[in-house]
Amino acid sequence: MERQLRGWLRYCTYFGIYVGAFEDSNLRVTAHNVNSTSSNFAIDTRKRAQWCRRAETCSTLMRQRLYLYLLTLVLGVLYTHGLITRATMPGISWVAATLLYSLHVMAVLFILLEALHKQAQHDRFLQVLEQIEVTLRLRLQQKVQHEVLFNGLRQLIAYLFVFSMLGFALFALSTIWLPYADYFWHGIWLVIIIRIRLIQLIVYLCILRHFLQCLCARLRSIVAARLTLRRQILDVDCERLCSLQRLLAVKEIYELLHKEFQLLNEFAGWSLFASISSYLLDAICTLYWMLLSIDGFVRRRHYEIAGLFMLLPLVVILWYLMYLCDNCQQLVRIYIYFLHLLILILHTSRRALCPNCCLN
Repeated sequence: MERQLRGWLRYCTYFGIYVGAFEDSNLRVTAHNVNSTSSNFAIDTRKRAQWCRRAETCSTLMRQRLYLYLLTLVLGVLYTHGLITRATMPGISWVAATLLYSLHVMAVLFILLEALHKQAQHDRFLQVLEQIEVTLRLRLQQKVQHEVLFNGLRQLIAYLFVFSMLGFALFALSTIWLPYADYFWHGIWLVIIIRIRLIQLIVYLCILRHFLQCLCARLRSIVAARLTLRRQILDVDCERLCSLQRLLAVKEIYELLHKEFQLLNEFAGWSLFASISSYLLDAICTLYWMLLSIDGFVRRRHYEIAGLFMLLPLVVILWYLMYLCDNCQQLVRIYIYFLHLLILILHTSRRALCPNCCLN
């Protein structure tokens, strides 16, 4: 899973969303690939390959950081130029447009800063995702359905990307005849970066939700197995031992998932807050300007057509992001419910086996 995600994140580096090294499969040298009669030659070859890979990684990280510094410089120049240009053509919505443009700039600035200073947390997040998948598959014998998950994610990314780009294109075409478009042409690339960042976080939440669903399904099966064992006259030691191992694996996976949500807040919390805030203000301003256009405001005629193309993708992405967050909270409640039920079953079984013992 980590390899697929890093493959997708390769394209995010062009927008300043991610900074990280990507392994080159041509530089991987193992003992099976080394045709030599001496073990020392094989060790030296692997050391040289590791050194080349480390040097390539450092060079890649340096280029990406320089690229982020360049993006930050361009962001500052573009923001200043937008303020100077906009000040020469004041309108009734000057304050709202300037505030919205400033929020977009602030959100992109948070994204760039997180990519620079939260790289370790982001990489750790990807590594723990791989660890959760392996633990689910090996220790819990739970079918993760890796291919089904990534096929669904590919379709989701394609739908959201096409829907967003189509909305941007239609909005740009429909704003050609407008008297003015405020900061649209200065902030179009800011909106694209924020949109890609939100799509990236949606993908992460989909993966975490899938793992929570697998964990709840396995915990439900454990509870069902315990209820079945209570109706049996004799218990089998190996089954009880297996159930104990599964409980320990469930505990470990839940701790890893809890850690994943903490890491997600660490490396994407501020940018997520700023992006959602700018999106909510963007939706409110767009809806207000659409109402002004319908009412016949002279500077905003026919804006309801252009605003609809921008408002619809924005609302869909915000709604889906909030739906995923709520869905994850519901799965956590389901997990807690089954955990309490399992504790009650174990407590009842212990009292049935030892009726004379003193239990709190």
